[in-house]
Parts: sequence; structure tokens; C-alpha cells
Amino acid sequence: MPPNKIMSQRLGKAVFVSGMALATLASACAESDERHILNNNPDELADRIITKRETIALTPTGTSTVMPVYEFIAEVRAPTTTTGVDLRATHVLRKGAHTLVSYNREGPGYFGGIEVIETINPHTPRVVSSLLFVDTDFSALTYDPATLDIYATGAREPSGAGFSTPAVLEAMPYNAQTGQFMGGSTSIDLPSWVGTGVAHSMGRMFVSVGNAFNRGETGGLFAVGLTGANQNQVMESYRYNNALGVSADNQGNLAVVRGGPAARMHVYQATNNGSSGGAERDIGTIIPANGKGELDVENGLVWVAQGEEGVKAYELTGTSTTPRYIINRPTVPPGGHAPDYISNAVALDGRFIYVAAGAAGLQIVMLPSNPGPGTITLHPVAAWEFGSSANYVSADGILVYVASGTGGLKILERQHPLN
Repeated sequence: MPPNKIMSQRLGKAVFVSGMALATLASACAESDERHILNNNPDELADRIITKRETIALTPTGTSTVMPVYEFIAEVRAPTTTTGVDLRATHVLRKGAHTLVSYNREGPGYFGGIEVIETINPHTPRVVSSLLFVDTDFSALTYDPATLDIYATGAREPSGAGFSTPAVLEAMPYNAQTGQFMGGSTSIDLPSWVGTGVAHSMGRMFVSVGNAFNRGETGGLFAVGLTGANQNQVMESYRYNNALGVSADNQGNLAVVRGGPAARMHVYQATNNGSSGGAERDIGTIIPANGKGELDVENGLVWVAQGEEGVKAYELTGTSTTPRYIINRPTVPPGGHAPDYISNAVALDGRFIYVAAGAAGLQIVMLPSNPGPGTITLHPVAAWEFGSSANYVSADGILVYVASGTGGLKILERQHPLN
């Protein structure tokens, strides 16, 4: 399966973990049960941390004479399954002094997890909590601002849970002060095959759910309650195929994208009493239809990673289907596998745009200071390839966090110029 792919066709695949393997891994853990392997001992998790101070040899990809300089300051290798298979980093969440990373397993079976990395000093990160699941893959995560608990979506082996389909949202109790999980989780069953994205807005969790390869029960967007009688219950749903991701701004605006040869963007307005809108727009194609389709709502624009179509930015409001900005997909090198060189995710920080571009690594793009009218094609000023797939990217000031598949988490720091 290409490294960019998060969704997969998984029907009736049970996970079997030998008692000896689970007991061996659990011996160093704070708490384990039939689903979870929890370790809150940073000393036992330290062997996967590599601190660096390497100036990255960026590959110039444009005509700009001003090149930002980045240092590769640290990486955290991916955890493994009980049989030693490397998991794949799929998503990054920045939360105060901590960075959370979600993981899944490539290929048959389900196995994933969430790890918390203390990055108050990003040059010397520490893994302070690791919560692995022997029966669940994770695609994306966020948190509840009221309780600070962590919510992650993906796919759970359905037979063990009594589910009819694998899509799931997991709620995990979390101590925000220590950055450690408190043990266990609550599974919220969702229709269809895999949760692809999750965003909090107006007191609810909104989950995008895809139905892999247009088989089985239709996915779409699902709103899950967080308090009272509605806690962990699906309160609203909007049903459609191939929902690849959801993003929200701080004013209740939600955007959802659907993949395939006739891709769509839906925009909703979340309120305390429900959601409204759902205006639908044609945005061309997102191929692969069952791959990554991350988006970022920033300053009235929806930036969408459209796979083979690169990145496009659309007006959040209105009905225009014309993108304001375009960033073309990465160039496929001679001998390269074209489906691996696509745009998986996009993040903005000031003038800087970062694109997680699969096997092409990380693309660095700069917004013009005085953009003209009409559609503007932006060209990356540089790229960084690192030997694994860039699945997701998050930017926070001069720091850039890349979920790099089996390469785990990579942390970059922008040095000069243009700080």
C-alpha cells in the first residue's frame, strides 16, 4: 500500500496477540488490558528519541533568491506492534507544552496508538506517555477544551467490539498538566469504514468518516455530543461518500472535503443548538479517493490537500469553485512511484506554507506579501526529502512538526532568514 494511504479495505480481519508477546511488552508498562498498552515512564520510552542539530540541505525548487534555513533538531522514532512492526505516524496535535502523535499499522490487521511528547524544549523532547491499542488504527486526533481529554478517530477491529463496521471515535482521559494518559478509553461506534478527521466546535466533536472504495454503509460528517445525555452520542449526521477530512476555525465554521473524481467541499456553521448550512461546491478531483485529504481553515480560506491535484485554497464563504491559490503536486523523479508523490496535508504559519508531500517529503512555500487578483500559483522555494512518507505537518512559529509515516515524528526549527 502506498505510504500516503490512511484508509484501507479491512473487512473481518481479527487481531491476534499472543499472551507471551503482550505480557513481555506490558511488563514495562504502567497499565495494560486486553485493548490498551499504557506506559507513563519517560525513562522506558527514551530509547526512540534522537536529538540532532543538523542544518538541512534543502533542495531549491523555485527561482527565489531568499532561502529560509532550517535545522533538523530532533526526531522520535515510531513505536512498534507487539511483534516488532513499525507503526506509521499519521497526525500531529500541538497542545501547550506537549505534542501528540497518532499512529496506525500499514497492511492487514489493526494496531495503533497515541503518544505524548513533551516539547517545552523542542531540542530535547521526551515521550511522557504512550497509549497503544492492539485493535485500532488512528488517522487523526484533537482534544475537548472543556475536559482536555483526547479524541482520536480511525478504525477498530469490529468483531471484538460488537460493531457492524470499523469506524470509531475513541475518547481517552488525559492529564494535561503531566501530559499523561490516565488509562483506558471509550469507543464511540460510527457508521462506515474509517474515521478520517476530527475537529472540535461549539461543544461537539465533528468526525469525517469515509466508506472505503464506495463499499458498505455510507460515511459523511457526524457530530458527537460531549456532555449530559448526549455524551458520546451521535447528535447529527450528514451522509455522503469518501469524506476525507474536516477542519474548523474558532468561529464555528466547519469545512469537509470528499474525495474521488468528483470531489466536493461542504461548509457548515456550528452553533450551540446544532449545525446549519452544508453548502456544497465542486473542487475538481482528489485522488486517491481513499487516501489523505487534510485541510486547514485559515483567514477565510480553506486550504485543501488534493492528492494528485496538489494543494488548493478556496474562499470559505460564497459559492466560488475557483481556487485563490494553487500549489502543484510534487514532481515525480525518474523511477519514482507516482501515487507516492502527492499532497497529503497542508499547514500555514504566517507567510510560510508547509505541504506534507508523501515520498517527496516536506515542501516549503511562501505567501506573497502583496498578492494580486485572481488565482495565484505558488511555487515551493525548497523541499526536504527524508526517506519516509510525509503524511501530516503542523507549524507553530519557527517550529515545524512532521508525521513521517514509519519515520515517526520529525521536528524542524527555522533559523534565518525571514524569522
